[in-house]
Amino acid sequence: MILPIIYKLSYHLKIEENDGASTCIQDIKRAIQENLNRRYQNADIRRMLATSSILDPRYNHINYLDESEYKAAVENLTLEIMGVYDTQAEVKTEGEPDNVCSPTKKSKTSSSAIDAFFSCFNEDANEDIHVANKSAREIAMEEIRKFTSEPKITGDLSSLDWWKQMQSVYPNLAVLAQKYLCIPGTSVPSERVFSTAGFIVNKHRSSLLPQNVDKMIFLNKNYNIVL
Repeated sequence: MILPIIYKLSYHLKIEENDGASTCIQDIKRAIQENLNRRYQNADIRRMLATSSILDPRYNHINYLDESEYKAAVENLTLEIMGVYDTQAEVKTEGEPDNVCSPTKKSKTSSSAIDAFFSCFNEDANEDIHVANKSAREIAMEEIRKFTSEPKITGDLSSLDWWKQMQSVYPNLAVLAQKYLCIPGTSVPSERVFSTAGFIVNKHRSSLLPQNVDKMIFLNKNYNIVL
């Protein structure tokens, strides 16, 4: 949600005529805006932030991204989905072969030879054939198109809860959502870890082994999850 916040801040940092005759307010706004631009001008960082924002169902619309940035982020998502799809296909290939027209198990209710012969042309099999005929790029683009047409989530539902409910609908995007939405949007948590380490490692605990320090810091920050 970094880019949506920057977009909102930039909107309020616009220099207006009613800012007053004094240039103090204008100078403050200009300084904040220049600082934001300097921090987030790197192309790779911008692409990562744009991709993360699109994967967030609260902000997966184009209103805070310019057209070129949006297209670049969608292309990045498409390529990553193709990678996820190819990886899953390789794993599937290593297992049992998934033959659409494989013979069905004999049921208790006997069926005719004609029914068995044409069993591979039922509705489910036709859907599998249709999907199999699509390229990885087509599958990726279709999944992104459907996802970006979803309405914004509102209320108390978090992005991760939404993805947990919808991961069966968007299986490839769900993998990328786990990758991108887990990235902290601020350095505060990591800085707090250093502060915690300073409390744990002191002159009274100078004999602590490094691995035990790591475990104590981990438990300090995750005890509510572990317990």
